[in-house]
Amino acid sequence: MTTEVRSVEAGSVARMGSLDRDGWLIGRQVLPPELVRRVRQPLVDALQKEGLVEPSPAGADRVRWTGGVEDARRHRNGSGVTNWYRDELAFLPLVQDGHVRRVVEDLWGRPALLWDNTAAFLKVPNSSSPPERTEWIGHTDTWQDAGIGGLSDHFDLWVPLTDIGPFDGSLAFHTGSHVARADRYPRTSHGVGPAQVADEGWEVAGYSVGDAVLFRPDVVHWSAVNTGLDLRIAVVFRGQIADLPLPPAAGMSWDRTQAMSTTESSILALLATQPGVGWTHRELNRAFTPAGMIGRYLPLPPPGQLNRTNVLGQAVDMLVTRGAIVSADHADGGGLHSYSLTETGRQAGDVWLATPTRLVAELMTVVPLRLALARAGGSIDLAGMVRSQLECLDRLEEPAERPPPGDDGIRQSWRRATVHGCREILTAAGSATIDR
Repeated sequence: MTTEVRSVEAGSVARMGSLDRDGWLIGRQVLPPELVRRVRQPLVDALQKEGLVEPSPAGADRVRWTGGVEDARRHRNGSGVTNWYRDELAFLPLVQDGHVRRVVEDLWGRPALLWDNTAAFLKVPNSSSPPERTEWIGHTDTWQDAGIGGLSDHFDLWVPLTDIGPFDGSLAFHTGSHVARADRYPRTSHGVGPAQVADEGWEVAGYSVGDAVLFRPDVVHWSAVNTGLDLRIAVVFRGQIADLPLPPAAGMSWDRTQAMSTTESSILALLATQPGVGWTHRELNRAFTPAGMIGRYLPLPPPGQLNRTNVLGQAVDMLVTRGAIVSADHADGGGLHSYSLTETGRQAGDVWLATPTRLVAELMTVVPLRLALARAGGSIDLAGMVRSQLECLDRLEEPAERPPPGDDGIRQSWRRATVHGCREILTAAGSATIDR
């Protein structure tokens, strides 16, 4: 049994099926196939170098698996060369110009923000799979628990990088399982096989390069058994609705069409404190140390990110790509570069400083950081910042006083204390108690 519904025509925003009702939705030819192939090639080259794949006689968008069981154990889901693939950011062509975001928004019908929570997944043929086959239950995702909002405010976008048939390692879904939860889902061993699809109600489909699957993280899913000879390669992108604050755990987004991360924005505001002076990477890094102007309020890395140097370097590179800062040889020479604001970057930094923080978890970090940077820069209406943030606190205070269902009181107390503490900081914002 396969399903070919829940699809859209290439370039069309018309949708069949519903994430709210079904939990998953197929987009046919919604990504440029040549772009997907370009993203795939570095991973295929790396696997070929290890002698694990070769061209498949079944088609140019397939790769034949030639590795053994130990190779499969080393490289399956999120290990081996797939970690290198993520670190090398080979998937950037799909992200940085908004391709993935537009696909999500066309299928979902809602504005989207991407998280830095992307990974490549390999599914080797069943004949080469590791012999240990622990019983699994079709699962739902939990990564979205680090964010804000409800389950319906988050998404996964699964992008096959190779052509796959329904039982070449495709995704399998229990349609509607996010609505009608059962105490126990049908078990799979190594994956969902043809008999389980027929007997247990799983749904699967085949895909071509350029297709994508959008699904809710709380719909029950698992992978089909790869009954073929070719390796299945896919990449998953994750994110949330753009109407909610991007949490620290979301990390950086390399989509240059997206809103800037807190790290990027704080760099812009920092550079604005000395607009006529170029900052070296070493000086920026010092500002993010625990004793630095930013690090004393917002130490890096926040949850889910890389080490401080990597996050900062990624943010600087992205700001250059966005045209928010420019790099030049430092006056002292020695091969150092210094970074300074463009007019675009100055405006973006001012907007960030003036925008109230809506995430309770950031009230005691981002709010005092913004106040300190605004005072040091001197070009922002500090009184206006305080007023707008106080108005935002008024909207946050009522939920903080009302315990959520099943709450043991600890989280409610933390929320209440955080909102009240932020109000005290804002009251003191006009005095010298805010560090310069």
